[in-house]
Amino acid sequence: MRKLVPIAVTVILAASLAGCSTGNSTAKPENTSSATESAKDTGDVIAAMQRGMPNLVQNDLDAEFLEIAFNSCKKALDDGFVIKDADSTSYFISSPDSIFDRFKIKEVSVKDGVVGGPIYFYYWPLLFDPCDTLVSADFVKPSDDNYVILEHSLEKTTDGAYKWGQHHGGANLNVTTYTVGSDGLISGYETESWSSQITYGPLSETELGYFK
Repeated sequence: MRKLVPIAVTVILAASLAGCSTGNSTAKPENTSSATESAKDTGDVIAAMQRGMPNLVQNDLDAEFLEIAFNSCKKALDDGFVIKDADSTSYFISSPDSIFDRFKIKEVSVKDGVVGGPIYFYYWPLLFDPCDTLVSADFVKPSDDNYVILEHSLEKTTDGAYKWGQHHGGANLNVTTYTVGSDGLISGYETESWSSQITYGPLSETELGYFK
């Protein structure tokens, strides 16, 4: 599955979103992280998410889901996590040696029992999408041209899943459905064309050995 390189949200994007729609894109969402982000953004991402929370929450449902998202991202960054896709499994640990500016994670993949390199080269897993918006809410002000990146949608389904929509560089809100496990953390996500399952560490000694 091809994903696009993360792009910066610019004044051009803000202009393109002037007539923003809440329709869903049929393409798999591409990430919007940037290599040239706020100085705040390169510091403590957990603290940034906490500061962004009150700026992003609009109602009780927002508060409910974003707390789940925050706890899930924090657990993933603290203890590592595993993503199982249709044809491979990826293991992640926190590492300063990361290709991402915002969420400092390092990945190895295992396919057919063979340990290989990362699959998520220029994008982080969709687990981090709501947390990405939380971080943005820490430093984007209502007067900023790119304030529109904080626009989002949220719906809770009858089976307890959350349909979260956010911008991925275009006018529409790209929707991802997140399921939650008995531990209260995100256990999986899916879009119109993609589905992944998530478990959290600490990783075993064998799994940590994949990174050596």
